[in-house]
Amino acid sequence: MATKTKRPMIITPEGIAKYPWVNNPNTTFSEEGEYKIGVVVTKKEADAFQKKIKPYYDAAYEQEVAKNGGKAVKKAKSSPVVVNDGEEGGWEIRAKLKAKVVSRDGTIHNLKVGLFDSQGKPHPKDVVVGGGSKVKAAVRPKFWNVPAVGGFGMTLELSAVQIIDLQAFNPGERTSESFGFTSVEGGYVHGGETFDGELDQPEEKDGEEKEETELLEDF
Repeated sequence: MATKTKRPMIITPEGIAKYPWVNNPNTTFSEEGEYKIGVVVTKKEADAFQKKIKPYYDAAYEQEVAKNGGKAVKKAKSSPVVVNDGEEGGWEIRAKLKAKVVSRDGTIHNLKVGLFDSQGKPHPKDVVVGGGSKVKAAVRPKFWNVPAVGGFGMTLELSAVQIIDLQAFNPGERTSESFGFTSVEGGYVHGGETFDGELDQPEEKDGEEKEETELLEDF
């Protein structure tokens, strides 16, 4: 059951987008779908961001303790800020948002992530933000206490993304780098013809490798 505490809008440091699903939700693991993104930053930036969100975590935890009659509540080990195990290095700030939520009266709400360019102007929904883009994310801390999954914890709810440097995702576009090849000095150089169809194999959608707008003035 989520605690009732004020949830501010917080902007992450600028970082590299990892497995972004921000134009459309990922429905691989649920029919409702989920937006998500990882923002890869340096350890120094990750530490500063954690200090920024910790007061809200502490306040929400104290509220949960009060609800528990003053008794300590077990804290979950999970965190939205983790060591990034990808080739980018550094640390990763993870945020997500359910694409559909149902209110108590049964009303279904379809949610979307706000997308903006570096100047704060709306980014076109049909231009898919790909991994490797430089971004900032606007997030709200969300608190929960579920003993079955570890106790009291926090996730970051994704509200919007500002694209500083776009790496557009094109599922039909394959490069040698996408297969892990690097250039070899003095080797064979193709004469000019292309063979796009040769590599046209089914490709995983960006973001499937791993599962886990009120802020224009902030950008």
